[in-house]
Amino acid sequence: MDKVETKLIEQYNSLQRYCHYLTRNRWDADDLAQETFAKVMANYKESPAISRRLIEKIAFNHWMDIRRKRNREDLSETMPELSDAKASTNENSFIIHDFLLKQLTPKQAVIFFLKEVFHYQNQEIGEYLHLTEGAVKAIIHRYRNRLNKEKNGVEKPLIDCIWLEDEAKEMARLMEESIQTADPSILIRLLPSFKTLKTAVTTSRSGFTHTPSCSLTCAA
Repeated sequence: MDKVETKLIEQYNSLQRYCHYLTRNRWDADDLAQETFAKVMANYKESPAISRRLIEKIAFNHWMDIRRKRNREDLSETMPELSDAKASTNENSFIIHDFLLKQLTPKQAVIFFLKEVFHYQNQEIGEYLHLTEGAVKAIIHRYRNRLNKEKNGVEKPLIDCIWLEDEAKEMARLMEESIQTADPSILIRLLPSFKTLKTAVTTSRSGFTHTPSCSLTCAA
């Protein structure tokens, strides 16, 4: 038994406790600990030192991957169509254009996409959009409340007036490609380039589409 393996075995109980903290489930925790152990052995066997922080980071990232894989086809009761990997391109396009980009604000649309489609954590989403975790939770509450009202027959005005027209098209393209390839990084890496996500606009300006009935802001 080499030094790396000995070190890991010494930290295994600590790893199991951390995995149980992540999963809240003994069976998942045991599997996660074993898989994390295997990953560390496969990738860091020659490393002179393996810290507890590194091991926990590997366990955390692996658990996030497991969660997303399990939930990718279980989007939400609100829009199950987006979770269907076999959904047609036209169907996904319709959902994105007529639901996400017209019924939700830009930040709501992006957060909905990352949270409900790819099951990112609130903290991760906040980092991508430069928002606090509390702000992300508030936006999630607002879009879910909006969708619940809509289910009950309360009509809401279209809000596409707050998207830059060219950015709306690009956002739709990136969302469609992310769904088709099951790779949200396609969208995530380009989020900083979207001016609409950084600006609050309620009135018509050059380059903005505008509908007179639109009275919502894009602050969230």
